[in-house]
Amino acid sequence: MEAQLEKNTKENSIKFSVIVPVYNIEKYVEECILSVKNQSYSNWELILIDDGSKDNSGEVCKKHICEKTIYYYQDNSGVSCARNIGLQKATGDYVLFIDGDDLLRQDALEILVNYANKNIDIINYTWQDFYVNGQKDNSLQTVPKDFVFKDFTSILNIMLYNNYLGSVCTKAFKKNILKELQFKEGMIFLEDQIFCLEAFEKSENTVFLNDYLYLYRIRKSGAVKSFNLQKITDSDILANFLQDKAKEYNVEIDEEKFALRAYTQVLGFFMQIINLNKEDKKEKSEQVLKSKNFELATKLQQRSYFQNKLITNGKTGKTKKIITIVKQRELLAKLAGKRKNQKHCFT
Repeated sequence: MEAQLEKNTKENSIKFSVIVPVYNIEKYVEECILSVKNQSYSNWELILIDDGSKDNSGEVCKKHICEKTIYYYQDNSGVSCARNIGLQKATGDYVLFIDGDDLLRQDALEILVNYANKNIDIINYTWQDFYVNGQKDNSLQTVPKDFVFKDFTSILNIMLYNNYLGSVCTKAFKKNILKELQFKEGMIFLEDQIFCLEAFEKSENTVFLNDYLYLYRIRKSGAVKSFNLQKITDSDILANFLQDKAKEYNVEIDEEKFALRAYTQVLGFFMQIINLNKEDKKEKSEQVLKSKNFELATKLQQRSYFQNKLITNGKTGKTKKIITIVKQRELLAKLAGKRKNQKHCFT
């Protein structure tokens, strides 16, 4: 009996700081807050950072202020700044990040404390997509079956070629390893990829759970789905950062796989740009074509993923170059399973 009491006391001594940036999500933020407040494990603090919301998000947050839930308002400065303020205010042993429209599974902290008691630096878990109507996606994001963690370079070898391990929302970080880390302020896209890689670099041990503890809400609008030119810059910053880390650790980059990553990024940009008006489409397409990621992606030209063509206007006689992106069967098998070939042209 005494042994069990001592075990329970030790488990409950681990405190989790849950940091939630909030920006114009009045429809969803209360559900997010309640997903933390209703956790089956009780030793937590909730830190809500309002990044200058213009809707009623702040008022929703204020209703939940209590001894375990703090609210802080800042003028709109971006998610990186909001998360950095959360880190400054965190007093827990472990830190989690949640986006304000997403949820934690009710037993998430109860599961995580079992690994926190083993002094794990970074506890990785998976996520499940769900939709605004509450419907859940049956497919779960899981750790690659062939992945074996040995040291930092094994993590780097995954993150060089895909974004799987780069979300801060699928990790519990021991607070001590984050002392000298900050999110890069000014970045609005892929900022957590850099933060995660730097955290892995400082960690001595990590564990990967093939269990979803995080629920990611799928909705039509949001930071991930919106598009502005800063995303192109941020994508290039990440590409440079990854190359620098590979050089620092003498990791040889597979140029074909790295180019494929860049291609995926560029294709994603074009898929968003294609729906813009003609003027915006032209401006943003030109910026993509000047980007480092486009330069990297064109290394796949020999496989016809990108084709440069000259076309002549029959009426004016003017000639211009277009870039044709070809989504071929082989590429689609790697990126998204079986789909039909598609072609998109951008001037």
